[in-house]
Amino acid sequence: VTTVAPIVEPEEVAKIGDFVNYSVVVDGVTYDKWRILDFDNNGHMEIVCYNGPSFKMEATDGYANAIKILNDESEPYGEGTYGYSTRHLGSDPSNPSSYEIISTSYIKYYSDYNNIESNANYRYIVQTHHESDLAAVKSFSGRNKLAGSYSWLASRRVSASSSYSYFYVRGVSRSGTLTSNSLYYVYSDGNESKTGGSDALAPVIILESGVKINTSTAGNGSEGSPWTLTK
Repeated sequence: VTTVAPIVEPEEVAKIGDFVNYSVVVDGVTYDKWRILDFDNNGHMEIVCYNGPSFKMEATDGYANAIKILNDESEPYGEGTYGYSTRHLGSDPSNPSSYEIISTSYIKYYSDYNNIESNANYRYIVQTHHESDLAAVKSFSGRNKLAGSYSWLASRRVSASSSYSYFYVRGVSRSGTLTSNSLYYVYSDGNESKTGGSDALAPVIILESGVKINTSTAGNGSEGSPWTLTK
């Protein structure tokens, strides 16, 4: 009698934030802790690296090209089994041209969003690509959502007043809190600072369609007992 292993769709047993047994070697280092970030509408499961390496973003160049840099750095992580495509946490690859500028539709004003005139000299401009990914990370179980103290998010922000302009790239803390890493700032007197910053890389792998979970092997989605993927 042939016994067929119980192979199920991931959504049947797994949930967002569960660990899976994806593994990939990048620059001689094995990364084998990944959490489910999303089940998309095209049959692909997205997973995010739990313990990505520290990655330094360089000041002005890092700010201007931050999202492209983070997406490019994420590419090698898609070379593992079942890897279909890659992006970085917080990015939206469906509209890459939107990374080049921050749309004026995302200008927001401190204190009173409805009274622009009273706050015209104190505002911030943000990209919102990160919001759905951040919501998923916040929903992860456990105290530590990702292993790094802070991980990069592929989203930029400018904070501006009559005295200064700060240029930030977003991040997410270990507990899931949104942060901003100041890479570059300019004061009204012309003085500037190119600070740069280091946070953990958080590659996101979009797995091939049809990837399932083998429930005949030990696994419950925890860090110590991840789900076994199969196809």
